[in-house]
Amino acid sequence: MSITEAAKKYHERMFPGYKSKFLETDPEFIERFDNFAFDEVVNSDDLDDRTRMMAILATLIGSQSVDEFRAMVPAALNFGVTPVEVKEIHTAGVTTKSAELFNNLPPQDHFLESMADACKAVISYKGAENMLYINVANRLSVDCDCDSHPAEPEMADLGIFASVDPVAVDQACYDAVVNSPDPGKKALIERMDSRHGIHTVEAAAQHGLGNREYEIISLDE
Repeated sequence: MSITEAAKKYHERMFPGYKSKFLETDPEFIERFDNFAFDEVVNSDDLDDRTRMMAILATLIGSQSVDEFRAMVPAALNFGVTPVEVKEIHTAGVTTKSAELFNNLPPQDHFLESMADACKAVISYKGAENMLYINVANRLSVDCDCDSHPAEPEMADLGIFASVDPVAVDQACYDAVVNSPDPGKKALIERMDSRHGIHTVEAAAQHGLGNREYEIISLDE
């Protein structure tokens, strides 16, 4: 396997002159990653590059992945996203002043609602009949999976949940944590509730993306 010419060109447009250390330490991984991220993914839809970059920035800031947002801003600018647009995405329109950018995060619920909005956009584009949702509720750290050094989990694994209803499957996972007999759940519940995590499910339900009522069918029984 080798990195495709299309992937090389797209990567160079995003990050001019950048060479990953993985090219030396793990060339097989970087070949697979680059071909997927910079060739297969970008050629799987009809979005123009500028719109795609705006969607990526909105998703990153919506999931509070601030470090990743910072890393992607130069790439977005290379694809024609303007500095003013970057500022508006980052602050949900609160400010367009660079000096105030990272001190003006919008309210938490706005972040969470933006994730439900993004889900609605994807489902509308792909078609609900073509979607399946799988949640792997294992190694449940209190930290986001975007954190490169997450805290070790304090509760045991819950298993794998699947559904054609994204609202139901997320609600089921939340309820599974809350109703677990595992005393280690306390830290995770505190983190979810202090960030009002369930609000994304509430917003998705309001969008009509699914139902918060569900029935668990166990394949272990």
